[in-house]
Amino acid sequence: MARMARTLVILALVVGGYLFNQLEWLEREIMDLRARLDSRQASTDLVLVQIDEPSLREFPVWPWPRRLYAEAIERLADAGVRQIALDVDFSSRSNPEDDAILARALSLKGVDFVLPVFRQPVARPDGGKTFLESLPIPELIGSNRLAAFNVQPDSDGKVRRMQTRERWQAGIVAHYAALLAGRHGRSMTTYYLDYSIAPGTIPKISFADVVKGRFDPALVRGRNILIGATALQLGDMVPVPLYGSLPGAVVQALAYSSLANGRAIQRLHPGYMVALIALVVLALQLACRGSQWRRSLAITGGMIVTVSIAAYTVQARHPLYIDLAPVLIAAAVDFFSRLMLQVRRQDVQLLLQSLALRRRDMFMRLVVENSFDAIFTLKPDGEVLTYNHAAEEVFGRPRDEVIGGNVAKLFEGLQITGGGDLADLLAHRGIQEVSCRKASGELLTLDLSIGQVRTGEEPLIIVLARDITSRRAAEAQARKAQENLREAIESIDAGFALFDKDDRLAIANSRYMRKRGLTAALGFRPHHDEITRAVAAAGHYIIETGSTEDWIEQRIARHRSANSTVIEQTSDGQWILTSARPTHDGGTIVVETDITILKQREAELIEARDQAESANRTKTEFLAAMSHELRTPLNAIIGFSEMMTRQVYGPLGSENYTGYANDIHSSGKHLLAIINDILDMAKIEAGQFVLNEAAMSVAEAVTGAASLLKEKAQAKNQDYDVLRPARGLGLQADGRIVRQVLLNLISNAIKFTPEGGRVGVESTLREDGSCAITISDTGIGMSEDDLRKALEPFGQVQSSLSRAYEGTGLGLPLVDRFMKMHDGRLEIESRPGEGTRATVVFPPARVIAPRERAKAGAG
Repeated sequence: MARMARTLVILALVVGGYLFNQLEWLEREIMDLRARLDSRQASTDLVLVQIDEPSLREFPVWPWPRRLYAEAIERLADAGVRQIALDVDFSSRSNPEDDAILARALSLKGVDFVLPVFRQPVARPDGGKTFLESLPIPELIGSNRLAAFNVQPDSDGKVRRMQTRERWQAGIVAHYAALLAGRHGRSMTTYYLDYSIAPGTIPKISFADVVKGRFDPALVRGRNILIGATALQLGDMVPVPLYGSLPGAVVQALAYSSLANGRAIQRLHPGYMVALIALVVLALQLACRGSQWRRSLAITGGMIVTVSIAAYTVQARHPLYIDLAPVLIAAAVDFFSRLMLQVRRQDVQLLLQSLALRRRDMFMRLVVENSFDAIFTLKPDGEVLTYNHAAEEVFGRPRDEVIGGNVAKLFEGLQITGGGDLADLLAHRGIQEVSCRKASGELLTLDLSIGQVRTGEEPLIIVLARDITSRRAAEAQARKAQENLREAIESIDAGFALFDKDDRLAIANSRYMRKRGLTAALGFRPHHDEITRAVAAAGHYIIETGSTEDWIEQRIARHRSANSTVIEQTSDGQWILTSARPTHDGGTIVVETDITILKQREAELIEARDQAESANRTKTEFLAAMSHELRTPLNAIIGFSEMMTRQVYGPLGSENYTGYANDIHSSGKHLLAIINDILDMAKIEAGQFVLNEAAMSVAEAVTGAASLLKEKAQAKNQDYDVLRPARGLGLQADGRIVRQVLLNLISNAIKFTPEGGRVGVESTLREDGSCAITISDTGIGMSEDDLRKALEPFGQVQSSLSRAYEGTGLGLPLVDRFMKMHDGRLEIESRPGEGTRATVVFPPARVIAPRERAKAGAG
């Protein structure tokens, strides 16, 4: 009965401790030990594009503009990647142009994109906590998939487990690793990461190398890409077992490799574990019955070794973890319960004390070994006694090379801030900054904390070293960037000021200070309102209306809107353009530009424009008024000369007089045509030209105009091809103007086509319902510059001295304006030496189709 009671007590204690997670701390140490004993390769179909320190040095302005991510995406897409995931927070907007560029990149065809959602705890004022959920801005999401990138640490602060799916915004979202591995399913499964997978085997590329194209496309072709931060200064470090901490993107890659390689570890069900614990305890009870403590220790040790090997073998072959802590504790408790019955109380107490010391020593060793900082201990003569894993990483030397040797080997090329040598350094107590070189020769900057404890007769020196190389480099880079920023701001040919989110002046160049008359009397980092009142009191700006206080209130209100532009005049006659724009952190950028010269030029241009408009109106009104005075005498000259050529009242007496009369008649008609064109253009510009619209036949207009110019074409022996339009096709238009348009275009075609050339006229009803009349020729043609000149009133392609063809330069401009008055357009295609194709297009609203004309005639 006593043995049964003892067995039940052991089972109750161990099972209770196991079910209530009191043994979890030991189980985690065993779990980490198993991971160290095994080493596996990461999956190669996921490539990590890391935002590392070289990338931050190459693109020093952080946060990066989103167009930089777009460039990386386009590079990767060109290389033929399969999927791109971004572990980057895009929940807030940047400038609209960059957002649009990134959105276009995320819509590239042939590549799947995964964007992150985050769910982070936020403290409430009442002491509790809530969760802040964020997702990318809508422009970036589009049809792309969303995935969670969150990590949830265990009670010891380290991340060991992940879920395939997570609750998000009252719904469910797949975790990135499970989504990529196709394991997100419908159920929410928790699994342990296999930390035996070496992070160093994950394929990696620097973000800067991707943007600059310095990578082999074969490395990423057909693979999945994860873009995430690995630089220490970005702070995306996750506490993990074995390695102290890893970048969040690396942890996501390990999670994917665990799933993809079939290493998503599950722990044995608690029910089976309870059965296993009971089986081990019962087996030990039977095997150790009546045995002495040494034999019991051997049996218990054998049982522990057997179960440990079996558990390790199972985990090595299958992703199943069998808890050893409860089994070990059960075996140990069973052994010590029997031992307490066999040894004296004093021996038991000594044994317990020894175990406690060992446990504390083991605990301290684990703390030191998992510390993020390098820790090592020395003898007074400099011999290295202990040397943790972080020290190996910091100094680049393995512990086998260092332990037992002199510490001077770690501090090659030592330089101490404030001077001194290694002996002075070790004698110093406290924190001191030093520089030395790693085993690779790389310069290393350290913060050393040196202390001393006494163990027995000999003191022990404890050194804690923190690598601050990156921090010092970042600080130097930040100082350089700040100096460059100040120089750049000072070189701007405008006043520049930056106000922080509290509206206090953070930085300003000398132009801003001088223009506003600011002095040190306002104090350090003055408030914008104080500056505004000081400027108003100094009378810097001309206040045209209202009181000074009203001007101050308006100025402050515009500044607080942080998105305004205003032009004001200063008391010394300058004009200042002041622009205020918000920054992403709630501040305001103010830029003051001197636009006095622009204002003066603007006034001069306005005056010149008014004078030009007045002169143009005077010219137009004069030409319109001269219509009767010019046409009346010309009509008389033309009429009388025509009577003389026909010899209505008898012979003129000499054939020379007949020739002169013919010349007078033709010159008068030519001059009248020129004057008519000029007067038509004047009327159009004066807004006095009125269309006389009516239904007209396209065929009659085309054939009529073509027949009038047929003799001119025949005189030049040209191929004159006129295609009759579709029967019944009509227009609602001014018939006289349409005929004038056709005469101008056909006349130009004949004039600029050499002898033996071709001139064609055709009309078509287009599919959109518009009517197009095209005049084509094989003449001299025009370049684009010539065409622009020809469409300007009085424009000539050639100079007046060298021009081979006569004309006023009003033909095409009149055609263009007449077509616009009919809501149509003039289309010209021309190439020098190949001819010209001019088309006038009447809109469908003005076209009378043949069937409609037939109905109209029937009615």
